[in-house]
Amino acid sequence: MMTLMIHGGAENLHAQTVNFAEATHATGKADELQLVQWIDQLGSESYVRRKNAYRCLFVEAMRDFESLQRVRGTLEGYEADSTQTVSDLERSRSVDWLLKELQQEWLDINLQAFKTQRPFKETLLGPWPEFAQAVGDRFRTRQLYAQVIKRYPQIIQGIDLELLDSMEDVDRLRRDDTVGWAGHLFVQAQLNRQIRIERRVSVGADRGRQVASKMTAILHCNGSGPNVESGLMEPVITDLVQAFLIDAGVDLRERLVIASRFGCHDLVQRDCLSVLNDPTQSPARIVNALLIASAVDGDDQQVDRWLGRFLSDSRVSHAWRSSLRPEAPRRTQIRDVALALAMHRSGLDPREHGFKLLVSDPVLIFRPYSLGFDSEQSRRQAHSGWQLAVSGKVASQAVGIYPSAAEK
Repeated sequence: MMTLMIHGGAENLHAQTVNFAEATHATGKADELQLVQWIDQLGSESYVRRKNAYRCLFVEAMRDFESLQRVRGTLEGYEADSTQTVSDLERSRSVDWLLKELQQEWLDINLQAFKTQRPFKETLLGPWPEFAQAVGDRFRTRQLYAQVIKRYPQIIQGIDLELLDSMEDVDRLRRDDTVGWAGHLFVQAQLNRQIRIERRVSVGADRGRQVASKMTAILHCNGSGPNVESGLMEPVITDLVQAFLIDAGVDLRERLVIASRFGCHDLVQRDCLSVLNDPTQSPARIVNALLIASAVDGDDQQVDRWLGRFLSDSRVSHAWRSSLRPEAPRRTQIRDVALALAMHRSGLDPREHGFKLLVSDPVLIFRPYSLGFDSEQSRRQAHSGWQLAVSGKVASQAVGIYPSAAEK
């Protein structure tokens, strides 16, 4: 059953129920002249005539998608030509309501068919192919997309910055607002992709990058962003976060931290492989990739091989000055990070073996700047004591992976 909204003079809209079978009766389609006559009657002084004209236009539009487009086109043209007589004002209001009702009715019908994977009009559902490419075409993802379209119907008309401006501020979304986060992440992922493909240098592109930076900051901060710790939509949100990150243009550390936080394991592994298998990468990128690779569930043997390789790399990745006395500058080398991670993975506490100012991190395990030393003597002692610290099973596991003190 469908609800039909009808104007009654100066009265408010009234509801009349129309059986859907009536809306698809096969008595022959009305021609353009008949449509114009019905539209003229929407401004009639007779309530009955106005009601019948409204109903006839509705029924004609609901025959099929072609009829919908034809009736809408005629209504929109008539609306643009309206003058300001009393009759025209009445007709204009009815045309406006009818256009809105037709759009919503067809959207509801097609969304229902879409959610149950029956034939549907893709032209009414906007960028579903792009959404499905990011999260997959499954019953659960169709349910979520339908909710997103119901909440943000502007998406059907196309994705641009004006659409993003019409949505609520992302700062106002609750963490458990799955539909809101899905809508924002998807829209921003598509905008990021448009900017990357078109390589635009414009005010609009700069605005798009600013919006992406804001979303990046929210996703990076613990305690903010969508809650994916529980719920059926966790995999979908994870996929949308990954889609956002792919073209967001953020630096590697932020990208790895966000991807790790939201369980984007494919993206993490791909980035780590790209960085750690490339000797020309910067020390800072290598250190961040080592920390993330050690933190996530992955190929333990591959991680051990990376740590063994970088235990001899003396390039400096971070430098900082402690506020504690003595205020000597501390430098973190790649091999320092590899050593601390090797200890951690062997069940040892790096703090007890030379890394006295170590600071833990909820995502990276350790803060990279806290893994440095203020002198080469302190560094040599920590590295030389590594073999002395391990024993028994740990030592047997480390043979062939970590260099001995004599090799150093």
